[in-house]
Amino acid sequence: MFLVTVGTIAAIANGLTQPFMTLIFGQMINSFSGAVQSGVVKAVSKLQWIRGKMGLVSQEPIFFATTIRENIAYGKDNATNEEIRAAIEMANAA
Repeated sequence: MFLVTVGTIAAIANGLTQPFMTLIFGQMINSFSGAVQSGVVKAVSKLQWIRGKMGLVSQEPIFFATTIRENIAYGKDNATNEEIRAAIEMANAA
């Protein structure tokens, strides 16, 4: 078990723990303990908030069956050509 205090950032190193913790935080599996507050399981009531604070950097690249431009612009509504070009340059993919 580990504890992350309020206001801190935690990183989970590569290895056996990482996939397991990703599944727990994504609630693809349930944790082994928890708390109930006002009749609501805290893990469920805070699920959207938790997911909004999480990020995942995969070791394997993921591409969608679309254009390279749309893959680069994914997640950024109405991305301009300049923003896409800047992303390409930051990734050293030019």
